Amino acid sequence: MALPEGCVKHPKYWFDDEGRILVFRAGNTLYRVTVSPLTLHSEFVRDLWELSKLPSMLDSKNCERLPQHPGDPGSVSNPIALPGISDDEFTVILDWVWHSPHQPPSFDARLLVALLTSARYLMMPELPPLSPVQIVHLATSVPVFDEDLLHPAVASLIQAGPEKLSAEDEEKLGARIVGIIAKAHVRILAERARLAQSMPTVGPSDECNVPRHERLCVPNFAKLWWNEVGRRLLNPDKPIPLDEVVNVVRRMVVICASCARSSI
Repeated sequence: MALPEGCVKHPKYWFDDEGRILVFRAGNTLYRVTVSPLTLHSEFVRDLWELSKLPSMLDSKNCERLPQHPGDPGSVSNPIALPGISDDEFTVILDWVWHSPHQPPSFDARLLVALLTSARYLMMPELPPLSPVQIVHLATSVPVFDEDLLHPAVASLIQAGPEKLSAEDEEKLGARIVGIIAKAHVRILAERARLAQSMPTVGPSDECNVPRHERLCVPNFAKLWWNEVGRRLLNPDKPIPLDEVVNVVRRMVVICASCARSSI
């Protein structure tokens, strides 16, 4: 069957297999690939294959072709178009999808940006699996990250602190970024220390007399606060979330139930 004018088959990703096959066009390159690996990673491809809904970035105005029925694989003469992705970008996606688990692909910055761009277009939320350092490093030079991706990476680096960065990480991030991480980390440590030392006052409840409260409830609460809250606030690797402090107090059994209730 003749190819569309100006189009060529991709030398690597043109499979002659039978079965569940999709034929794509990215740029002027045609791809014939098996369905299962792509549907495993891409919500976009899964929606196309199942024809359960029209992906949000495709409509009759900007798409040359959509599948006509569930399982419609496209064809050489009438491939499924990917107008938002270049042939290089789609090739990088396929390199990642079909890589050997024992030999993960290595991408330079240009290909990594292409991978990110096409992964977002194809709705592949788990691709690529970048470390916080890689995300921040790329974000300083390439505007491809949104807040939802960048914020967790920055928070992770700040919580861990500069001492957890390797020499290679520091070189990637640069002195300015490492300095910002260090300052933010010190401020967080100071705030944790302040909270750890700010044990709330637990007054006696109406059901607990003052002598008993001073003798039992107050010292027991102080011990619990330090062991269950203070130390965990200062844990450098996994500090207790602030909203968990209230739950810890609720679970206290070392002071009487009435004082525990009144301290919430």
